[in-house]
Amino acid sequence: MFETNKKFQAKWYHRFLVRYWFVIIIVVVISLFSLEYFLVISPNVKQTKNGRALDVETHKKILEEQRQYLQGLKALNKEAVKLSEDNLKKLDYVVAQDVDLPKILNKIDILIKQSNLEVLQYGVGWENGEITMNFGFTNGDYQKVKKFLKDIEKNIRIMDVTNISLKEVGNLVSLSIRSYYLE
Repeated sequence: MFETNKKFQAKWYHRFLVRYWFVIIIVVVISLFSLEYFLVISPNVKQTKNGRALDVETHKKILEEQRQYLQGLKALNKEAVKLSEDNLKKLDYVVAQDVDLPKILNKIDILIKQSNLEVLQYGVGWENGEITMNFGFTNGDYQKVKKFLKDIEKNIRIMDVTNISLKEVGNLVSLSIRSYYLE
């Protein structure tokens, strides 16, 4: 029935594994550590040098810049709290919260009348926080245009003259003005 006297014959690799098991485990562990070093640790260590993503000095500089920016914001907030309601209204007029074309066009109309210019044509457009106004004037000699530009310069609302064109010996004047608003 059952043969009990059968002897187990180990193959060559069984003998090798039993004899050198400790050496095999050490080689496997060293191989795993080597793979981890070259595939995980070494690339991350390279990222910590020369201003790369994990460079501590770069992050310290960025953090210091952010701290200075925050201190500036805190100082600005302290100054803003001190502003009176009248000064805030003036600030709102300098850079308005919305387009508010009637106020701007009324102010420019007053400036045009003070400079004795006659409007031939005009165009207005606005987008992305900028209002662009194009005007064409007649009867615009040098002195009148100069007075108009000085009046725009003294205006409370921020306005930039972006284009001036004089034609027919100063009789025709084309002018582009840009103003700004908060969106």
